[in-house]
Amino acid sequence: MLNVTWEHNDFSFNPGGYLINPAMVIITLDRERQWDKVGNYEMGILQMRYPVWPRYGTYLEPVSDNRHLTVATLEERPFVIVEAVDPMTGTCVSNTVPCRRQSNKTET
Repeated sequence: MLNVTWEHNDFSFNPGGYLINPAMVIITLDRERQWDKVGNYEMGILQMRYPVWPRYGTYLEPVSDNRHLTVATLEERPFVIVEAVDPMTGTCVSNTVPCRRQSNKTET
């Protein structure tokens, strides 16, 4: 489906079924455990409010390297499909990837 727009948003898909121009909002969980919008991705351009995961903190002090990236999304067909692996082969069903479900995990 090409040239499909809705409310000024482009929803055209390529032959493989993927959005041609996906748009995403980049959010982070702050120290007060509140979601904070830090950027967006549109038309192949990533715009961030400030550099993410800097190597240096305030006043150029080195920060620890124990940072990691977590991607969270809602399980919502047809966009995200979570399927168990085939118990006989241990492989993924066609057009899926294995997924570990984690929710509200905190480290102590």
